[in-house]
Amino acid sequence: MAALSPAKATYASQDLHDWVKYRDTTLIYPSNFPLRTVLPLRVYLAQPDDRLRTAVFTAAWQHDIDVGNPEELAGVLTEAGYDAKALIAKASDPDIKDMLKQTTARGIEAGICGAPSFQVDGGPVVFGQDRLPLVADLLCGWAPPATHVTPKL
Repeated sequence: MAALSPAKATYASQDLHDWVKYRDTTLIYPSNFPLRTVLPLRVYLAQPDDRLRTAVFTAAWQHDIDVGNPEELAGVLTEAGYDAKALIAKASDPDIKDMLKQTTARGIEAGICGAPSFQVDGGPVVFGQDRLPLVADLLCGWAPPATHVTPKL
């Protein structure tokens, strides 16, 4: 894969900072990037709720906590009010592991290139938080031209 041109790299960096300002939030690029996300993803599958997701994302992207490290993730979970020991143990359940493998395979098959990615009723894969208006249109019944090729999720 070709590297980003200097102009594209500069634009991508500025775009990220612009979104952080637009959303009135903070972002610290994790010092351990790329993140090891297998354990946090399994924990989320074991307890799929927005409060847990927010706690893990905030820890990684605003406080530079290594959420792939079981001890550090346990601290995040405990601080958020969860039974960290039970959730991390449940994340090792074969059914949870299989669920993550299946979900990952579906994403690969659909051609997902990163997060966040969306797909509505087998339609096109839509990538990026800046594409949410398109996702809203898809949810309201808009469909791309029939010539558009879309892998199924």
